[in-house]
Amino acid sequence: MLDANLPEDTLALAAERWRGKPLLLDTVSLAKAPKAFPLLPLLSMIKPNRAEAALLASLAGPLGALEPTLASVGAGGAGLPEEEALALQSARSLRKAGCDEVFVSLGAGGLLWCGSEGEGIARPLPLPVRNVSGAGDAAAAALAWGAAKRYNSESKARLALAAASLCSSSMGSVHAGADAGTLALHAQGVRIERLS
Repeated sequence: MLDANLPEDTLALAAERWRGKPLLLDTVSLAKAPKAFPLLPLLSMIKPNRAEAALLASLAGPLGALEPTLASVGAGGAGLPEEEALALQSARSLRKAGCDEVFVSLGAGGLLWCGSEGEGIARPLPLPVRNVSGAGDAAAAALAWGAAKRYNSESKARLALAAASLCSSSMGSVHAGADAGTLALHAQGVRIERLS
C-alpha cells in the first residue's frame, strides 16, 4: 500500500518494484493526486475521492475527457445523481489508463468501484457519524487487506465501507472494536448497488 504523501521517485520505484503484485495507492489529496497519473498502468488499485478521480481522468486526455452530460456515462450509470455518474465516468477513464481496479470515495454517499468484474456502489452502514477523521485510511487499509485475501472488487468495497463506517461511528480516529470478525460482520450489512 502506498499513498501520495511519498515523494514521486519513491512512488515510482515502489510501483515498478511491485509491478504485477496487489498494490494500492491512496491519492490523499487533490494537490498530491497528480503523482498517481504516470503510475496507473503499474497499480492494481487506486483510491481517490470524486475530485481526485476527476482530476486524474482529465490528465488522461481523450481517454479521460469528462463530458458534462449524464448521457456520456452509458450503461450502468443511468439514474445516478450527476456527481456519482461523473465519478463512474472518471473511474472508467482511470481503468482505461491502466489501473486494474478503481475505488472512488463518495464521502457520505459510499464507495464506487470499477473493475474487470463489474461496477457498483457500496453504501454506508446506518451507524451514527461521530468523527470522520481516519475513515479514508480505514477504507484504504481494508482494501489492502481484501487484496491480500484475494477478494473480488465488490467484497473489497464491502470491507472498505464497513471499516470506514465503523471508524466514523467512533469518537476517535480508530474504532476500538474493529477486528477481523467485527469487520466481516459489518461488511455483510453494507448495501450494494450493482451498476454492471
